[in-house]
Amino acid sequence: MLARPWAAMRALAACLLLACWAPHADASPPDSPTASVAVSQSMVDLGDSLVYQITVEGVTDVKPPTLPSSDAWEAEYMGGRDESMRSTFIVNGRVTESSSLKYVMQWRITPRRLGPTAVDSFTLDVGGKPVRVPRVQFRTNEPQESPNFRLVLESDRTSAYVGEPIRMRLAWSVGANVKSAAFTGPDGDDVFDIEALDPRPLKARGSDLNANDPWRLVPFLGRDTIVTRSQGELGGRAVPIFTLDLVVTPRKEGSLVIGPYRVACDEVVGQRARGFFDSPFDDRSQTRRTITTGNALSLEVRPLPAEGRPDGFSGLIGRYSIEASAANAEANVGDPVPLTIVIRGPEPMPGLVPPDLSLQGDFESTFRPAPEGWEAAPSGAEGERRFITTVRPRSDAITQIPPIRLAYFDTSTGRYEVAESAPIALKVRPSRQITAADATGAGTPLAPAASSTSSARLTSVPGGIGANTESLDAIEQRHVSILAMIVSPPGLAFLGLPPLAASVAWLAATRSRRADPARAARRAAVHRAAASVSRATTVADLSSAVRDALGPFLSMAPEAITFDDAARAPLPPGVRQELASMLEHFERDTYGSTDAASLTDLRPRASRLISMLREVA
Repeated sequence: MLARPWAAMRALAACLLLACWAPHADASPPDSPTASVAVSQSMVDLGDSLVYQITVEGVTDVKPPTLPSSDAWEAEYMGGRDESMRSTFIVNGRVTESSSLKYVMQWRITPRRLGPTAVDSFTLDVGGKPVRVPRVQFRTNEPQESPNFRLVLESDRTSAYVGEPIRMRLAWSVGANVKSAAFTGPDGDDVFDIEALDPRPLKARGSDLNANDPWRLVPFLGRDTIVTRSQGELGGRAVPIFTLDLVVTPRKEGSLVIGPYRVACDEVVGQRARGFFDSPFDDRSQTRRTITTGNALSLEVRPLPAEGRPDGFSGLIGRYSIEASAANAEANVGDPVPLTIVIRGPEPMPGLVPPDLSLQGDFESTFRPAPEGWEAAPSGAEGERRFITTVRPRSDAITQIPPIRLAYFDTSTGRYEVAESAPIALKVRPSRQITAADATGAGTPLAPAASSTSSARLTSVPGGIGANTESLDAIEQRHVSILAMIVSPPGLAFLGLPPLAASVAWLAATRSRRADPARAARRAAVHRAAASVSRATTVADLSSAVRDALGPFLSMAPEAITFDDAARAPLPPGVRQELASMLEHFERDTYGSTDAASLTDLRPRASRLISMLREVA
């Protein structure tokens, strides 16, 4: 009578034990993405910058948005990064997963005016879902000037024409030690263009800076710029002066204001006491943020006159010259003649394009220019641009390459001018006509030979294209024997070498398997797994294929392998990392994780992983 109760109790205990050991996952569906904002500081001096940061929770990637437009500040995108954290724990078969998905984007905000301002709220598109980004405020204060610094903008000109490049200099006198510096100010928008020039010699540009060089690298309007270091005076004492060479090009007529520009730096004001853990080489400097504001310059801009504007004027302003040279002094009609021009003018020569030869009067009637046009060539000096092309003479009546003209506006005279290159002497020969006699090489046209019942004997003819002729009588009848071909040495080699090579390969493979059975097992498992991956219809099929390939490497049963085993496998680090990541995805799918990857996503990764295992097998 007691047998049945005891059997029921044993069955209940077995069910409880299975429930405790059954694997399951603690996972909750991800919340909708949310966005938060922060700024590196709530108050910033005019001329300095702050960092504006957007953090999106619940995603691993976001397309950078365009911030709301404002005339109170300008923004520069600094980049984004994935700061997600994931962890998986397996204890007694129980899988516990936790994840914190986060993507962070940052901008550098540079204020343009004083007072309170803000980056307004806007909607961010996250995977097709609208996410509201909150509004954030900050305040821009008037910077406190330091007597240790001075910033001056200088120019030799107070008036200019629209499009005329004007040279300016921005000189920063430094009377104290600084740790960093950055120049800010107006970039001109559509009123004027401003560009910093490289003051180094042409040969030194593009090379790294040395500590002994008189040049330094500082940011100017968000771009790294080369400045020149020299000595000057500030407050009756000798100080270093850092000068930026600038070119300002006005784009609109009227009275323009250039500047003011500012430089923000960390001024060294002292040193902290040495601590117990400080090494002799630690930097113990104490700094304060210092902003130095320079002066502004006025520029009166006049429009270019419409009267006297020549055809082909491309907007060059200044004084220009042009030289031309040809590589050949003689040529046949239709032969290519390399042509080079050198244009000299004021740097930085904005908008310089070589002259269009089709607009050079009757140039196209005597020469055919290359369809690809001009190509830029290396220049050997400042204020010089070099271009090359080819032209083909159309007639043997040509005696020279005509002058090439370049139109520009001379600001010193206030008139349009045209620079011309000197004509280039060229002797052109007529093209030689090819006759039928030239084609046969014998001076007589080709003609078929008289028919004959006997074989014609081939004889030599004078050299030329017609040295070999055609005739049915030149064909000699010869019989081909298949049996003779087979028994010949080449035929025997052709028939016997493939089976012999296959036998040698089979013997080598058999010996290799017997010498290293473990390697043979690994290679066979990888080969089977590759076929299984291509046939897989579910994620479980992919998981089984990868574990089958990994079994011989770990000397384990495939179904017992976990991602923790893969992480300790005797394989290269890159292979181990990919294996662990793949098996983690498989276990998420097995235990019902909500973020399990699809078969379409995992199949290419599994194929790539099998290839990696094949290389180390």
